Order: sequence, then C-alpha cells, then structure tokens
Amino acid sequence: MEQPNQVTIQIGGTVHTGSYRVEGNRVKVTADAYGSTEAARIDEADTHDLAQVLLREMVRRKEDL
Repeated sequence: MEQPNQVTIQIGGTVHTGSYRVEGNRVKVTADAYGSTEAARIDEADTHDLAQVLLREMVRRKEDL
C-alpha cells in the first residue's frame, strides 16, 4: 500500500494539516486535528488538489458545528 502524502491548507490565519492516500480511483483524506476521514473519486482531478478540497470541506463542517 502507498505511503500517505501530506496536505496543508490555510483558512483565515489557521493552518490545517492532514494526510491522504490514493486507493484505486479514490483519494482518502484524514484530517490531523479531527481524525475524520473523507473520500472522493479522482476522475480527472489532480490528487493533491482534490485532497485540499476534501480537507477544506472537513474543516468547514467542523467549524459550522
């Protein structure tokens, strides 16, 4: 199995980190701060860009709670 890759985003002044793995035609992201996981089909997307989008959505959902 492939080693996880690191992904970082910045929202406001806060940096959020996570890791992602490519599993077949899906990218699976785990947020470091929350431990939550999100996955999406890759299709034609860049895997790192998709991982950033997924991490951003996880952070926004947690902040909305």
